Amino acid sequence: MEEAVAIAGRLTHRLAVAAPPGLPRLSDRGEQWAADLRADADRLPRPLPRQVVDAGIATVRELGTDQPDTLVHGDLHLGNILRAEREPWLAIDPKGYVGDPAYDAITVLRSRFDDLLAAGDLRRAVLRRLAIYADAAELDHDRVRRWDEARAVSAAHWGREHGDPGWLVEVTGRIAQLLSTQA
Repeated sequence: MEEAVAIAGRLTHRLAVAAPPGLPRLSDRGEQWAADLRADADRLPRPLPRQVVDAGIATVRELGTDQPDTLVHGDLHLGNILRAEREPWLAIDPKGYVGDPAYDAITVLRSRFDDLLAAGDLRRAVLRRLAIYADAAELDHDRVRRWDEARAVSAAHWGREHGDPGWLVEVTGRIAQLLSTQA
């Protein structure tokens, strides 16, 4: 699993080139995303603790406006990484955004929950996976952690609203909580 996470990180770094024109900008979504996080926390059942939602909103507001003009895959989970011949690994099914490459870390983190849950110490396993990804992608560890924190809050809300399995919503919420306490 660690090798797969490192491969995803290296692909993130490889894809972090100047974005072509016409792609949606993550920075344009920031204020709406923050408002949605707050509204979802107020209306959905079994909400995350307020301080976790507040930390996610703070991240979106602080990092959301500070975005490079870099290509971001947008859905770089391990199922979208294939062995190839022209390069050792290729990423498929990009969503195509302009912004911070650290945004993609949550999809790698959420790819194979079985390994995280089997680790026994979820906090340690999550932080280890994020560190491997950040190092391989040559990204700031704290920025990766903060994007994952905000995206985990968003994913937990989405899962509650759209009927994800209860265990998946629970684990995603736990990840959001543990990442919000790492500041």
